[in-house]
Amino acid sequence: LTATAGARFNPPIRFELKPLNFNLLFTDTESSEVDFIYVNPSAYSCIESQFGAHSLVSQISLRKVGGQRFDLTGFGGVVFAKADSEINTIQDIKGKSVACASISGLGSGQMQFRLLQQSGLSYINDPKQMVFTSNQGKVVNGVL
Repeated sequence: LTATAGARFNPPIRFELKPLNFNLLFTDTESSEVDFIYVNPSAYSCIESQFGAHSLVSQISLRKVGGQRFDLTGFGGVVFAKADSEINTIQDIKGKSVACASISGLGSGQMQFRLLQQSGLSYINDPKQMVFTSNQGKVVNGVL
């Protein structure tokens, strides 16, 4: 980064990479120990809301399916139940056991929590039980 982007500044600037775990990301941002962060969407949304960070650039994912190219500019998650379940709408989650991979995962927790909130539900109070599996495969297998 120093050689490619840093050299374009006058005078040139130097970048130093500092790997941060989830906790250090927040403490180092809060104490201004870092000037620039490259993080996943989930962590960025937290940093943005808690510390007022602003995005300089965003990554666009590219997928090729059946010979067609798709630039993916949005992010989301999935809420699903078995076809023979009594859950047919988001409101039907009330009083049921619900699983997700992580409370901090954007597509495996936070997007679904947002949908519940937009539907007038609380992911904490409305399900009978909320299970965090740390693995999306375990969520799918648990439903199946």
